[in-house]
Amino acid sequence: MAEPSSSQAAPAAPAQILAEKPGFEPFDVSKTEPFKPSKTFGLAKLILGCFNLGFAIIAFGLSLGLEISQYDMGFSIGVIIVLVTAGLSIVWQLAELITIAARKSRRPIHPGAHIALHLIILVLCILVVLSTSWDLSYTLQDYTIDDQCDASPYVNAYYEYCEYDTFPTQTAADKFFHMMEALIAFTVLMTISHFTLWIMACIEADRRRKYGRKAKVVYLVANQGSVDGRVYYTPILPPQGTVGTYPTETAV
Repeated sequence: MAEPSSSQAAPAAPAQILAEKPGFEPFDVSKTEPFKPSKTFGLAKLILGCFNLGFAIIAFGLSLGLEISQYDMGFSIGVIIVLVTAGLSIVWQLAELITIAARKSRRPIHPGAHIALHLIILVLCILVVLSTSWDLSYTLQDYTIDDQCDASPYVNAYYEYCEYDTFPTQTAADKFFHMMEALIAFTVLMTISHFTLWIMACIEADRRRKYGRKAKVVYLVANQGSVDGRVYYTPILPPQGTVGTYPTETAV
């Protein structure tokens, strides 16, 4: 039996058979668009972020004013933590707004980053609110007024009879306490806004994860018969009554 010559054309590939088969129409699968949150959800997050930016700016200004003033009392560490926390919140929210404005699709920063940053700021805000509120309530009960003393601990150190929480006038004491109360109030607002933004980031991350797992169904339109053009063996059952009998070949 003659072997096929090497000059003969190779059998057509399955893809070529599909393309040449009459009636076959390949389905054009378009690229999946990236996940986009709903307009209502995105607008709500943007508005809340702007409010959070305002709270952080006010808290930053109050903490900075308390830190550079002489009426810092025993709140210096707490005020510095508020200063750092508010600064971090301002930087992150500005980065979010710049990202939305710079991208043509108006997509924000990935929700995974929001989850991490908002959780860190949230924990810092809770610690500051609890510690500062406790110190403020304690100082409100024990502070004294003495015109011979100054609120600064550096000046009071020269006078043995001057206590640490002593103010020169009642006006100075009221000013300090009002600023501390305002700082705590805006820190509480920051805590609420960061907690809400953290929850929204978790929801968005879950929706993004589910969106990536959606099954995509592709339909192919073809004529009757096999799609790839191949011929498949179809078994033929023997007629009834002849089950178990098989034809035998006879030698010629």
